Amino acid sequence: MKNLLKLVPVLFLSASILVACNKDDDPIIKSEKLTSVSYKPNSMTGKVNVAFKSSEIKLNPTTAKATFTIKKITKDGANFTNPSKGFKIDSKGKVHSETGHKLLKGTYVVTVSAKDKSDNKIIKTATVKITIS
Repeated sequence: MKNLLKLVPVLFLSASILVACNKDDDPIIKSEKLTSVSYKPNSMTGKVNVAFKSSEIKLNPTTAKATFTIKKITKDGANFTNPSKGFKIDSKGKVHSETGHKLLKGTYVVTVSAKDKSDNKIIKTATVKITIS
């Protein structure tokens, strides 16, 4: 019985620590914040009605996590409204379009916005130039 009474404070302390911490509270392991994004290469060529896909966006630091959206598109230097069968972006930041897309010949600059998953106030942008011939 004496041994059991000695364990009660230890069990209580352990339970208190487990309850006080949630999965995102680890004081030792911090998630890395997004500092920059880029495309390498940051240009590519495609053809009318033929599917294409850019390289994956590079995150810095590489362990950061982000979500991606297309922020802005220009065509031949002028603002461009993306058609429903136009540019798309996947979860890895690859800008792409499907076969039968409605993009005409020209030079497009797609600006991608990357929002840090652990701190949505951190937003970085990168551009990729896509020439459709």
